[in-house]
Amino acid sequence: MSIDLAELTKEHFYTKWGLFFGCLTVLIITIPILISAKCELLLGSIISIVLLLTWFTIWLVYQNLFPKTKKDQKGIYFIICSDKNEKENKNKLDNRLNNDILNRMDTIISRYPISSKIKIHILNDYQKDKLTTILKDYSKKLRELNEHNINQILKYKEIKKFFKLNSKINGSYFIWGNLRFRNSNEEPTYILQTIDGLVCHKPTPLDIKKRLSEEFNKILVRKFEVKEKTEEQGFEAYSIINLFGLLYIIGIATLISSEYELSRDLLKIAKEFLNRNFKQSENTNELNKKIIETLSESLLELAYEKITNDKYSDAKSINEENLILMPNNNYIINQRVAIEFYLKNTNEALKFNEILKTSDNNYWLYNRGFLLMSNGNFQAAYNIYSKLSGSKYSGEKEFVQSCIINDELILKKNPKYKYIHFILGFLYYKKLKNIPAALEHFEAFINADKYKKSNDNYMKYFIKDSKKYIKEIKEYLEIKK
Repeated sequence: MSIDLAELTKEHFYTKWGLFFGCLTVLIITIPILISAKCELLLGSIISIVLLLTWFTIWLVYQNLFPKTKKDQKGIYFIICSDKNEKENKNKLDNRLNNDILNRMDTIISRYPISSKIKIHILNDYQKDKLTTILKDYSKKLRELNEHNINQILKYKEIKKFFKLNSKINGSYFIWGNLRFRNSNEEPTYILQTIDGLVCHKPTPLDIKKRLSEEFNKILVRKFEVKEKTEEQGFEAYSIINLFGLLYIIGIATLISSEYELSRDLLKIAKEFLNRNFKQSENTNELNKKIIETLSESLLELAYEKITNDKYSDAKSINEENLILMPNNNYIINQRVAIEFYLKNTNEALKFNEILKTSDNNYWLYNRGFLLMSNGNFQAAYNIYSKLSGSKYSGEKEFVQSCIINDELILKKNPKYKYIHFILGFLYYKKLKNIPAALEHFEAFINADKYKKSNDNYMKYFIKDSKKYIKEIKEYLEIKK
């Protein structure tokens, strides 16, 4: 009897029936022992109650016990449920899931240094069911809110439930679906069906979320069939496809979350995976192009991160790697000009600025003006800013924003370079129409003692123009009142 109850307890462990069968098992084992020991009724009752409470506590703890991910890792929860109605095949299906898919993915990723940052979890049936329910409810509610008020999401129980659980398990990437085995007349086949997926990242604008969602949907394998006679190759292919997907999507998510180094590493492996394991086609070529663009974005941001931390040589190495990927990208070249300036390689900065000169616009003038001012050649610099003042170029706004990022970083690290206040004021006022920022920088420029006392005629022109711009701005602000 006790053996049967133990089996029933094991089978239904995570349900209330499991709690009940466990209690019966405890009593059936405990009572005969207490009787044979001639234990007093009161003491025996206390011992029984303590044991029952202990069992209840264990059962309760396991209801909320999920494998957790370390803070410095990305948790992968691949929740593929086997068909509970096919009891004769359940062990076979579970074995395929754990050994032929999850363990295989873990083995493949372990070949890379990045493996210490990725944790693929294996869940039991109860954990799969509970997590799938929470994820389904969360995703459904999110889709509803996309059409209504997204700012109020935290008041919904479906959202709270997921956030509460994920704060404990630290999951980054979730895929949920099911696995079936069909022994048809034609050929025994495993059918893997993905219901949906979810990737976690820092809050981001809706257009970026939409882009990530579109990429996720493109790589998500909705249905995959594996013939039993070729199951070894089939499950390996399925593992590789899903491993590529998680590398690529988490690579984008970590970029969004400003984890640039990890994003770079993930995307580099994703690119290698794609080129090694997938046949060349229009789709893979397009995907490879997108990976390169995203990887380049990660490298660009990573280089800026190194600059912020005064690691200019590291920033240069990263920039060089980025230029190999996208040699004609104006933003990467523009960053290189700034890096060479930090390293006090003015000639190198000018050389890279000449590359910008060969493009279809006059982007090179922005860096040229900056470098001339830094060298004290105010006459030539003034002529350039006069030219820029009355000109417009295609895509200029985006390029100006990248110039502002560079210039503000330089000013932050070198507050004595007061001339940068004029450059920033000019860019904000003439190109971006950011009135408050422009006013702040123009006033900082004209109040710099170094330039107040300057005898250089062209520096006086810069001061004069700044005062004119300040007057225009204040008149504009007065009208706005």
